[in-house]
Amino acid sequence: MWRRSFTLALAAWSAAAHAQRSGRPKRYPDGRSVDLELAKRDHQKSLRQVARIGELAASVADDMERDTEHVVSLKTLAKLEEIEELARSARQRLKRTY
Repeated sequence: MWRRSFTLALAAWSAAAHAQRSGRPKRYPDGRSVDLELAKRDHQKSLRQVARIGELAASVADDMERDTEHVVSLKTLAKLEEIEELARSARQRLKRTY
């Protein structure tokens, strides 16, 4: 039983490897490149995230200037965490290769 599963997995892996080696770019039926469209979509999403990071950073700076005590509010901490998450996902998206 396990030999059969192993054989099927090996055949699937071999077919996938052959498809990658063929070198032909993937295309939509209308002729557009799938990779190019994905790259464009990721670029637009990265631009939106970077704009959001800028807004949050300005808001955090205002909050820090407004606070007179040496204490940071929970809202400011939440904004900082959101900045981290957005930066992490944008960085991962920019590292992708198509």
